[in-house]
Amino acid sequence: KEKRDKNNFASKETKLFQMHPQIGYRILKREMNLPDNICKIVLEHHERNDGTGYPYGLSGDLISVESQIVNVCNIYDNLTSNRMPIPVKNSKEATKKIIEAGTRWFSPDVLYTFVHMTSYNDTTPFEELHS
Repeated sequence: KEKRDKNNFASKETKLFQMHPQIGYRILKREMNLPDNICKIVLEHHERNDGTGYPYGLSGDLISVESQIVNVCNIYDNLTSNRMPIPVKNSKEATKKIIEAGTRWFSPDVLYTFVHMTSYNDTTPFEELHS
């Protein structure tokens, strides 16, 4: 029973977390009166090219290019800040993980552009960058 309760809590926590794009969209739209195209970037920033993202499971061209750019940058930031369960030691490893996710998660254009903009050969450990 304890394992089931723990899984149920994790499931509820995940569902709550996955609501943040919708909450952010509403705040930007209703409270800050920002244009819809800007608010949609927040709403779609966890959608994946293959449709496995959230909150709506959008795929391919249904996801704005701006949202796709924020998505790849967000994942890179999470990887390099150790906020993902995937450990990486440097920028090269973070970029490698993004390449491994490939076009399942990102459109080819956004993936290609991002990889070519990063310091793919940078193997400096993060600890050295923060000292």
